[in-house]
Amino acid sequence: MTGDPSQQQPAGADSRAWDERYAARDLVWGAEPNRWVAQETSDLQPGRALDLAAGEGRNALWLASRGGFKIVASGMRQCLAPDAEQAPSMTEQELEKLFLALA
Repeated sequence: MTGDPSQQQPAGADSRAWDERYAARDLVWGAEPNRWVAQETSDLQPGRALDLAAGEGRNALWLASRGGFKIVASGMRQCLAPDAEQAPSMTEQELEKLFLALA
């Protein structure tokens, strides 16, 4: 890291700030998927998708509704749709095994 060490945040401070932001009742980014995600993935065949930093889950839900495979952090507190639990998912342990297998 660069810059003044006194201005640096402790590890995890950023993730806590995002968790607090997404814990609010109102959606931060809306319910529709990100336009770029929708545009870049609209022609893809159904398969697996990894949504890193899923936020409220809008892109993961959109991808899952088109046959994608939803993987989000276990700490995600808010989800857009009540039926989101029915979307395929993967535990953190399964994800670790996947990354080890691909390495």
